[in-house]
This record gives sequence, C-alpha cells and structure tokens, in this order.
Amino acid sequence: MRWRSWRCSSATRSAFARAGREAAADPGAPRIDGELDRASRRLDASRIHPSELRHSFWDWAQAEGRIVRPTEGGIPLAEVAAVMGHLTPRTTKVFSEGNEIPPMIALPLRPHHPADPILFEVARETATRSSSR
Repeated sequence: MRWRSWRCSSATRSAFARAGREAAADPGAPRIDGELDRASRRLDASRIHPSELRHSFWDWAQAEGRIVRPTEGGIPLAEVAAVMGHLTPRTTKVFSEGNEIPPMIALPLRPHHPADPILFEVARETATRSSSR
C-alpha cells in the first residue's frame, strides 16, 4: 500500500508552523511546570498536573461560582493610559477598541499566605478584641 502525502495550502502550512513556534516559545509553560515541581518537593507531596487545576476550577465553578459581567463605567481611558505609560489616551484606545471583555466566573476562594501583612493586621485586631473582653 502506498501512502499519500497530506497536501494543504502554503497558508495552512504557515499557520501550523507559526502555531508550533508560538507554543514552543511560550515561556509560561516551563515556568509553571518548574514551580509545580518545586512546590511538590518542598511540601513532600505528589506533583499535580495543570489539568487538575482546570478540573478543580470547573468543579468549584459548578458548585459555587457566579457569573461576573463587565459593567458600564469603570476607570476613564485617560487614567488607564497614564497607568500604562501611554503618552496619550489615543494609543490606549487604538488597542482597546473592539476588544470585548467576555463574562467571567468568580469563585468564593480566599487565597492567602501566612506572611501576608493584611492577615497580620486581622490577627492583631482579633487578638486585641478577644483580650479586651
């Protein structure tokens, strides 16, 4: 049996090649994998795969999530331009025009780190209130 080569247009081949280069050039994936490896070693726990995080998000979203939609208003374009370092709001407007913000899902998670200064303040206030009783 003779195999036929798969034929496609040069535009399609270019698109596949570009997608491959972009995927290979993604600096985020190796970093995330490295951080997951370090965390599992530090905690002496089995390593989780990023897909497990996606499944957890799905579970939490179904159980307790709520839809958040962008509302009218927000921060004036000139203020956003200033924070982004654009010389004029016109630059910001060029890049933001036509970019619709999709609905998002909010989860009732309260991530924290033991060294978070806000938690120190809350702990101090709680301790002060309970000792004054």
